[in-house]
Amino acid sequence: MMWEIGSLMYQLIYLSDARSGLTPSALQQIVERSRQRNRTANVTGVAVMHGGVVMQLLEGPEAAVRATYARIARDHRHGNIAIMLTRRCRTRSFPAHPMAFHHVDEDNRSSVQMTMNMLRARHAMRMRAVNIAS
Repeated sequence: MMWEIGSLMYQLIYLSDARSGLTPSALQQIVERSRQRNRTANVTGVAVMHGGVVMQLLEGPEAAVRATYARIARDHRHGNIAIMLTRRCRTRSFPAHPMAFHHVDEDNRSSVQMTMNMLRARHAMRMRAVNIAS
């Protein structure tokens, strides 16, 4: 991956519900196509899927990350998509992965589920704060 030395990276984490009917082969095709697009856009990151819920971290130049997220948000295979976190950082967390992908199984389910629940709770608290303020 190439990027300007000294420039800040942008990270975005989102959660979404995968639409039902996604076969393993269709999922693999999506992952491969996403890797190609991310390489071209200079975006790296990781996606984790468990029980129909997708959590993905995208990182790279801000405009590229925002454009990638916008494309994902328009994709009919995602529902209830919500940004959980955005931040600027000096280094990438996944510099060698245009899109690492992990489908969580029963062996590591509890720690991933706890992380997803914490992110959902954080999002719910943000939404309540926005509603109270308006």
